[in-house]
Amino acid sequence: SYKGRPVIAEEERLEIVKAIDCVDDAFVMRGELVPETLARYVDEYDVSIVAYAGDGFEAYYSQVKAGGMYRQLNYHPGISSGEIRERIRKRAEEIKKT
Repeated sequence: SYKGRPVIAEEERLEIVKAIDCVDDAFVMRGELVPETLARYVDEYDVSIVAYAGDGFEAYYSQVKAGGMYRQLNYHPGISSGEIRERIRKRAEEIKKT
């Protein structure tokens, strides 16, 4: 995988999302990334919004997009695990110099 290990674990990120006032509930989807998996979750959990902050997977999200349930989240620089690790590394180097 091109991605490294996240700084904030999946379950911790889930708890952060659940703590947002406008979020009724949140969960991490498991299963094969096919439209049928997403449709099953939408039906099973009575999902009203599907939010995604990446790119790609057009076919996967096609049904929820067609139903007006899809929300594309903007990428926010500085919050990826790689960027956080780099800031920590730089700060550690600065501390070593003092």
